[in-house]
Amino acid sequence: MQNQRTGLRLVQTLWPDIAVEEYRRSPREYEQLLEHVNRKLDAVDQNPNDAWPITADHVLWAIVELRRRTGTTRDGVVEGIGQMLKQRGETHSEDAILRLVGSAATLWLTTKVVPLPLGVGYGLDSVIQWDHDQSLTQLLGVSFCAPPPTKVATAASERLSVDLTMATLVSRHDFVLSWTSNLSEHLRVSQQPGSRHRVLIVYEHKVALRNHLRFRKDSCPFPTAVLEAALDTLNLLFPAGHRPTEALLRSHDPVYAQRAYDVAARQYELDLAQACADPKSGASLGRLCS
Repeated sequence: MQNQRTGLRLVQTLWPDIAVEEYRRSPREYEQLLEHVNRKLDAVDQNPNDAWPITADHVLWAIVELRRRTGTTRDGVVEGIGQMLKQRGETHSEDAILRLVGSAATLWLTTKVVPLPLGVGYGLDSVIQWDHDQSLTQLLGVSFCAPPPTKVATAASERLSVDLTMATLVSRHDFVLSWTSNLSEHLRVSQQPGSRHRVLIVYEHKVALRNHLRFRKDSCPFPTAVLEAALDTLNLLFPAGHRPTEALLRSHDPVYAQRAYDVAARQYELDLAQACADPKSGASLGRLCS
């Protein structure tokens, strides 16, 4: 586990408005996310080469610069970051800067963002390809906003039982739970080869969704509706204080209790209650208050 200083630095790189006191009150809430972030940063530092002379510090720095440029086209982002690197006495190829920008966006947004033409050859199901004339905000808006539901789909969703939890899907409907750190894979279903079981992939970093929503005015490029919908599904699948859910999570991950998954759920419920009770608070969570 990372020490508080390292953890705080990483968390404040992702969300600068997180107060020191808030982080220190609940560092366990961030453990799983920080493990993921540090694995990615370690991989960057462990694979240096002439074509990719980029370090983990470059990636963290680029996240800060990306936040300032969410409305800028990818070409503009690459040009701006390239100029800033030159001012630092560093000269990198356009390919290296593209990789740096993609790595920073992927780490910040926990969504696999691959700038074209680097994205050619990747499986389209697992990545979001960032074209040269798109801003990050435009890219996520196009990639995550689904077409309006049909009347049949709407009627079916209205009949969903409150018992539609992950624990129920596993125990009664032959589903298998699989976690992902890639938001674009959230709720993807696949058939297990040679088995009657289906795999439901679930995004695991609820605290990231919550913080993106809390600090969406701080240049968060995700559409608010996307964050709300993802949190809705996690609250439905994993209700806080629900014993079958807790049993499932503990059996699936022995260190679940140490990661305090439902801390994020309780905090989100508090945020929601505050937003609904005080519409002037600036914490509007849209349709969730209805």
